[in-house]
Amino acid sequence: MNYNSQISQLLLSGEVICAYSHPSFFQRLVQNDELLVQIETTLLSLERRLIQSESGNTFYAVNATLDDKEKSEAKIYFKYIVHDARYILSWLDFFAEVSQQDIYIQAGDKINFSDTVNALTYNQSLQEKLRAILKVSSNIDVVQLAEKLFDRLQKKDKVMILVDRHKRQYQFTGKLELIQQSLLFIVEQNLLYQAEPAEVSQEQRGML
Repeated sequence: MNYNSQISQLLLSGEVICAYSHPSFFQRLVQNDELLVQIETTLLSLERRLIQSESGNTFYAVNATLDDKEKSEAKIYFKYIVHDARYILSWLDFFAEVSQQDIYIQAGDKINFSDTVNALTYNQSLQEKLRAILKVSSNIDVVQLAEKLFDRLQKKDKVMILVDRHKRQYQFTGKLELIQQSLLFIVEQNLLYQAEPAEVSQEQRGML
């Protein structure tokens, strides 16, 4: 299978190709203009459009047209973001406290599992914050708490990847950048307090 097919299939499946999660494919997109045009042509033939994020570190596909079906899908995606906004902001705030930063963690930033466990061990309020985020009981120890958070962010939310198995170091992907951009748009449009919570499927959560 050639690079055009591999990259196009990933994009069509809702995957985000960034400098962190798919570095080799990302490099080919930014360095090979001919391949970039081929992929854009392939996507357009399937009524999709290739988008590069503001930072330049992420590529993803969106609908090329906005008929009633696509507008409905976009509405569902934003309902998902609104519905999960407080959860997303909560774990962003959690990692800011773990890393002792005044700003939220960004795509490309790395976090060690051991650092998170250590921060939880000596900070009762941080433990309570994470229990509230994960909605778990108080009898779960700090290692299990960290395991649940990292497992969810890696496997369910797909905003981080394991980059060093020995050190158990993780890196946040370009998916985080897209979520943050969506949250910013929602806040600017004052949608966070207007939309009603919506139950959406995992497939709908992956739509961009």
